[in-house]
Amino acid sequence: MNRRKRFGIFGLGISLCFAMCPCLGMNAVTEGTAPYSVAQAEERGLFTSIGLYMEGGNGVIRAWAKNLFTLFPAVVRLDVELYSSETYENTYTKMKLEKRASIADLDQGHILEVTASTNGEQKYWRARVYYNMDQGEWKSQETDTLLYSPEGEVIR
Repeated sequence: MNRRKRFGIFGLGISLCFAMCPCLGMNAVTEGTAPYSVAQAEERGLFTSIGLYMEGGNGVIRAWAKNLFTLFPAVVRLDVELYSSETYENTYTKMKLEKRASIADLDQGHILEVTASTNGEQKYWRARVYYNMDQGEWKSQETDTLLYSPEGEVIR
């Protein structure tokens, strides 16, 4: 086999490897309903994409973060927090922390979630994710602040 042919086959193999990278670690979302409020964070370099979601129902508010995609192996340290307030606030710092969950490494395609009861009260809720990749700079994302009924249904 001549040198040009071997180089072409090698180049094709490398191209196929890079084309398959986004498929590694992916899994289907098994939720029955789409989230109402969504925030997404992206990093550069060794790339990671974290999705943050919040929804309510049956007297419970649920927030979860999902590692949508990480390019090349990386350790993604992540905290998910759920906040509430009786009045509208445009930042989590003025709200009460209801629940927090942490994980040392959230693998691609996996989620970390928290849930909190509405305790039969109409309140404003907001979710936050706080994460870093490979012990790098900490990043934060928040959903919008939404008003939920005592039953956990979004009002606005």
